[in-house]
Amino acid sequence: MMNSEVKKYYKYRPLRQGVAPHPFTASIFEKRELWYAAPKDFNDPYDCNLKLHARDSTDKEWMQYIDARIIEYPPDSKSLKKIKKDKTWKTKPELGEFFGNNTLALNREKSSMLCLSKKPNSIPMFSHYADRHRGIAIEFSFSDQNVPCGGKYSAIVCGDVEYVDSFPELNYHRLYGKSILVKNLLFKKHIDWTHETEYTAIPQEGIIEM
Repeated sequence: MMNSEVKKYYKYRPLRQGVAPHPFTASIFEKRELWYAAPKDFNDPYDCNLKLHARDSTDKEWMQYIDARIIEYPPDSKSLKKIKKDKTWKTKPELGEFFGNNTLALNREKSSMLCLSKKPNSIPMFSHYADRHRGIAIEFSFSDQNVPCGGKYSAIVCGDVEYVDSFPELNYHRLYGKSILVKNLLFKKHIDWTHETEYTAIPQEGIIEM
């Protein structure tokens, strides 16, 4: 559920790129533009790099999932019923490696994310993102219902990043159709990044239904 409370967030930016003003920093002030990063470029093994699986799914979970798919996609019912009858997942375990991951890979290629911090005076953030303390932290104020993401991207998925010390649940059958699927894939990072106190926003148009 989106929060209507207005909060403050911060973008750590360098002032210069070589001898010239940094173009992405300048565009914030001159063009009122914010850079949305591409998930495909993230290097954290958790951050938008996790994959769904069905390795530990039970027969019951497989059957419930297939029954749901038969209802959603009647043209595929014949092949789905055969998979259910033969319990194909037992003889072809690779079947579970494809569910959701083609779409997930497409999401990584096509989507973009706004990443802000909730802390204005983080030494590690100034070190990593603001030219080793020579840059600035720019303050923004908005609610979840008014995230700066451009006119054509009025609907967004947004929220605080959760920092965890173990991989989240990634079994596709247990996440299918639940909002936690997006949370586990896009809003969790390793606990070593806690200092970022990150808030993330993703245009809804950049998330493909899984």
